[in-house]
Amino acid sequence: MSDLLRSLNQKQKEAATFGGRFLLVLAGAGSGKTKTLIARVAYAIEHGVAPESIIAVTFTNKAAREMRERLRHVMGYHIAARVWIGTFHGLSNQFLRKYGSWIGLKSDFQIITPSDQKKIFKQLVTLDGALDLSASEQKNILYLLGEYYRNNSWPHDRQMRHLIERYLAYIKQNGLLDFDALIIAAQALFERPEFQQEVTRNIRHVLVDEFQDTNPAQFLWIQSLLKQGSCGTFVGDDDQSIYGFRGADLSIIQTAEMMLDGLWTIKLEQNYRSTPHILNLANTVIAQNKNRLGKTLWTDNPNHRQPVVIETINEYQEAQEVCRMIHELLHRGVAHQEIAILYRSHALSRLIEAESRKYQWPYQISGGLPFFEREEIRDIMSYLQVIDNPKQSIALMRIINKPARKIGEKTQQAIMEYAEKYNVSCWESMLNLLPGFAPQAQKAIRSFCELIEELRGMAAQTQSLATFADQVIARTQLLSAYNDQDSSDQKADNLYQFHLALRDYQLESQEDQQTLLRAFLNDYLLDDRVERQTENCLTLSTCHAAKGLEWPYVFIIGAEKDYFPHEQSQDHPDMVEEERRLFYVAMTRAKKEVYFFHTRSRQKYHEMIAPKLTPFLEKIDGDLLEWRPIQKKDFTINSSIARPQQKKIITNTTQVAKILNHPILGVGNIITIDTKADAVTVNFRSLGVKVFRYSLCKDFISE
Repeated sequence: MSDLLRSLNQKQKEAATFGGRFLLVLAGAGSGKTKTLIARVAYAIEHGVAPESIIAVTFTNKAAREMRERLRHVMGYHIAARVWIGTFHGLSNQFLRKYGSWIGLKSDFQIITPSDQKKIFKQLVTLDGALDLSASEQKNILYLLGEYYRNNSWPHDRQMRHLIERYLAYIKQNGLLDFDALIIAAQALFERPEFQQEVTRNIRHVLVDEFQDTNPAQFLWIQSLLKQGSCGTFVGDDDQSIYGFRGADLSIIQTAEMMLDGLWTIKLEQNYRSTPHILNLANTVIAQNKNRLGKTLWTDNPNHRQPVVIETINEYQEAQEVCRMIHELLHRGVAHQEIAILYRSHALSRLIEAESRKYQWPYQISGGLPFFEREEIRDIMSYLQVIDNPKQSIALMRIINKPARKIGEKTQQAIMEYAEKYNVSCWESMLNLLPGFAPQAQKAIRSFCELIEELRGMAAQTQSLATFADQVIARTQLLSAYNDQDSSDQKADNLYQFHLALRDYQLESQEDQQTLLRAFLNDYLLDDRVERQTENCLTLSTCHAAKGLEWPYVFIIGAEKDYFPHEQSQDHPDMVEEERRLFYVAMTRAKKEVYFFHTRSRQKYHEMIAPKLTPFLEKIDGDLLEWRPIQKKDFTINSSIARPQQKKIITNTTQVAKILNHPILGVGNIITIDTKADAVTVNFRSLGVKVFRYSLCKDFISE
């Protein structure tokens, strides 16, 4: 323990050895907060506090495991095992399993996930014929339930209130607890005199990590454990409060001294992660927020390169420039795992993933699935697989009842059992079993088969894979499958990104029209070996998921208004401040170098936009940033996992005096058109000579 104390700086040591009752440790990014928290626990134990009378609360299981492991290293296995360490939900579960009978809860209660909640609500709506809820109302039900839990506030709409009442009755009757109910039940348990007599009075110290992320119910949970005179240590950073959309209440940490009598605050401002250049920029950015407790990060670390702002023509050049720079870093000996690409929205990752495939780099997705493993992309890929070959059984069973078409689980089970028994495809099984199904199932299956056959006919006639995919989404009404999910808008955006991926693939592919779809499916399905590696990988991550992590080299793409701040936040000052905190969190992940990318044009949803640089960087002193203007280097729109291209020999060419007004690349002079080879060769002033399929570009050609 003495070695640990000697390794602390002065402020960390003050926090670890503080002798008062309530302590707020305002810990800046990279300031060693976990080390300080462990030192405080160890110091308390060495000074007579029993390990089993200490509760340490974190927000993630990963953080809880790390805290326990570090405490074991300092105090030994047996002592560390006696300390209560866990998340709010994990500790609530433990207390309720042991003492829940005091509030009428059986110990065999089941915990349900948000996915389970949605299924229950869907079931209740189906069973209650009197309920008439729109898709958007069903989509918002979990939000309204959360409002009830957080504020004891019922929805104004009578039907919605009735549905929530039925849900609450259902989970109570069936011995279920959702995540919010778990916290509320535990807090109710903590208020029981029996619990306070047997448990609370023996608690001597409660420590809370990431205090800025607590919501009102969690703070009541904490206060209930402090009622018998125990000490409280609260570690957090209001400048890193980025989960308001999940119910986190920033005012709790900012007004804690009003609720915790005698609270003492210690600021940890020395940063051990980043360079002075990065911290000077971060301090300047976050200082623009008015609603903060205030601190200034500093470091003794040596300086490195200044943060760089890089402007590109569009998102294609953005992805290629990021990967070119990463290639240079790797060539200099930097490991893949030392590099991260961060973004505000999942949809921005597609082109980065595509470029990473081109280089055959291993990468992992943090805060989201790889693009082609996301639900909606797997769904449309499954439809395309079945259209290409109906005997693709796994793909068929994924989409046979998606969106819902009254082909129930029993029918699906019968199809799969018959296919396995007689060693046939599920498509063949479905057709063979059709006469024996109930009339409703027969009708649904016939309709589904007719839909697939219709789409197969359309596929044979299509000239554009991207347009055909749009037609599949429309004919199958695939988007309706996500109407009950909070992320339906994001899924629609991702499906449009899929449209762009198909278009890019076809522009560069050498396949003829008859084999194009199968070639695309094979290329993408075989290539996911790169994505599944986890060691020494590049990290692609949302900014939210990057919190708590660090890398020597960080690339932040989409540093533009509408992403920073998000377009849905711009009319709300408090939300804009949270967006600025998110931007601050992103840049303070970097240890050595950080790069910000923004574009002159970007395809978003179904239109081309001209984004502006994020206002978070607009008023920054020029000395704090290196500004790199637009680079008009040669770049291509390509499909990174298309097979290596052979040089195309163009014959029967016609010299023409025409121009191509490309929707992405702009205007270029046409050199030749070869209708037999379906090729058009174009010279772009800034991009050089490119070859495209004439059939796809002819509508953009003019004299």
